[in-house]
Amino acid sequence: MRRKLCCVKNGQKQRVWQKTRARNEALDVRVYALSAFVNLNANLDQLAKSLKAKSIDERQTQTPQADTFQAIKNRPPRRQGFVNSWKT
Repeated sequence: MRRKLCCVKNGQKQRVWQKTRARNEALDVRVYALSAFVNLNANLDQLAKSLKAKSIDERQTQTPQADTFQAIKNRPPRRQGFVNSWKT
């Protein structure tokens, strides 16, 4: 929250907004996340079942594979722009 104060600076009235207290960023983020979750309206039971089934399927289809590394191709040198080459 902020509150409006009026003060005189250089002979002119000026509005200044001053913080009333420090913000609690962690609380703000938590409330925002909770609000997003409620608005998402997700069916958690169905989501848990689908994730469990997916992880079981991945375990069954997983086969040990040998590590294969692809050779890194040498890149050609970068082309120089015309700005630096016109001087020579």
